[in-house]
Amino acid sequence: MNKIEKTISKKEWNSLISNYTVKDICLSLSFDKAMQLVKNLFYDDIQDDEKQQYALRLAYEIKDHFSDTWEKDWKNEIFLGDLCVMLWLYDERYECYKKAYDKLKDPPEELLLLLSNCNRAPGNPPISNEESEFYLREALKKNLTCEVAQAMKNYFKIKKNKFQEDYWNQMYKNLAVRNVHSNHIIPDVFKKINSINI
Repeated sequence: MNKIEKTISKKEWNSLISNYTVKDICLSLSFDKAMQLVKNLFYDDIQDDEKQQYALRLAYEIKDHFSDTWEKDWKNEIFLGDLCVMLWLYDERYECYKKAYDKLKDPPEELLLLLSNCNRAPGNPPISNEESEFYLREALKKNLTCEVAQAMKNYFKIKKNKFQEDYWNQMYKNLAVRNVHSNHIIPDVFKKINSINI
């Protein structure tokens, strides 16, 4: 076990951030362990901005350092996009989601919903309302879930179409009773049967 791994095993996050660059981490850990570290740093203490910023920088370094492994799973881009949106990096979020979308011939409705939400951002959103509607309608073609129905309801609320808003609200309630939900997109590295201990 090297010094970085010892620091991680003790969860001495402040020491890790102060003494090691994200490049040091990538040179010392495997792809799997580095990704798990990002997840731990980012989500273990959601109120610690310094840890989250470091985790985001580490995720970008992992993407560069382990590019071949990263590119094998489009869901890694979703993970990175989710980190970006948590830190209010809306353009970067869209770039990640769009990169995942461009890799797929048949993107799932979960990804289409994420893309449709990219018109919600302060200032100039990265996509227009028309692009958002396109992604939303594509998601609807794929699978009708609570999340899709909720998005349709919100869409018609913005359009001030009360009839359609009420229709989709009722559809949402019916789907909720039946527990019909979209799946959360999880990178393969986090789905491995034997969880990685870092």
